[in-house]
Amino acid sequence: MASSCNGPLPDAPDVEDRALAWRETTIAVYVDDSNVTGEELDETRAQVDNALAYFENGGDGTFPEEVTFVRVDEPFAADVSVVFLTESACPEGTVTCTNRWGRDYDGDGAFEYHTAGTILVEPGTDVEARGWYVGWGLANLLAPGDVPDVFEEASHRERRSEWWE
Repeated sequence: MASSCNGPLPDAPDVEDRALAWRETTIAVYVDDSNVTGEELDETRAQVDNALAYFENGGDGTFPEEVTFVRVDEPFAADVSVVFLTESACPEGTVTCTNRWGRDYDGDGAFEYHTAGTILVEPGTDVEARGWYVGWGLANLLAPGDVPDVFEEASHRERRSEWWE
C-alpha cells in the first residue's frame, strides 16, 4: 500500500542544525570576477580557490570532508555564486553579504535545506582578504550553525593571513 503525505513533514532539522545545509555534497560554484581589475585577477582567483579548498579539506575539522566543489561557467548552473561587485549592495559597514534560498519542508518558517546562495563581495575589498570574505560567505551558506572559528571575530591581520593552511 502506498502512502501519501498531504501536509508538512514533522520537525525536520533546520539548516542551522545540519553539518551541511545542502542535500548534495557536490556544490557547483560560479565566480563572477568580471569586475575585478586585471592586476588583481590572478590573486583574487587564488584567494577564492583557497577558500574552496579550505572547506573541501574539512574546514579544520568543522565541516564534512565528503563535500566537493565544481566550478561552473554559467550562473544558472551554480548552487552558489560569488559576485565581486562594482557598486555597494551590502548593509553599510559590511564587506560581504549573502543571499540564500531554500526549502521549508516542515512549514515552520525556517529552511531545512539551501537550494541556492549568492556571496556578494563589496567593491574595493582588499585583494589579500578576498579569500577570507568568500570563506565567511561559504561558511554561512554551507553550515550556518557551525561557522569555523577562523571566521568569527578575525582581526584585520588574520583576514589577510594564510588562514586556509
